[in-house]
Amino acid sequence: MTELRRYVALVRGINVGGHSVIKMADLRERLASLGVDDVTTYIQSGNVLFSSPETNSEKVTAAIESALRAALGQPVTAFVKTRAELELAAAANPF
Repeated sequence: MTELRRYVALVRGINVGGHSVIKMADLRERLASLGVDDVTTYIQSGNVLFSSPETNSEKVTAAIESALRAALGQPVTAFVKTRAELELAAAANPF
């Protein structure tokens, strides 16, 4: 059985000011179509929690950005991080 890695994707610029609008149900469906599991979104923010067998977060990021570019018709930037990476970023926050 393949071990799944838990990620958070912070998708930039969707559902802001009427641009790049996507329903969270559609966003969950798009990510699930990439082969990820346990997809959960947070309100209309574009923040997504999911599990993936892929251990290379850059590959996961590229797949998400490509799928959303196809869905929205314009480039989308995503930041895909593990819990440990988010904790390091929070600890390094000077503010």
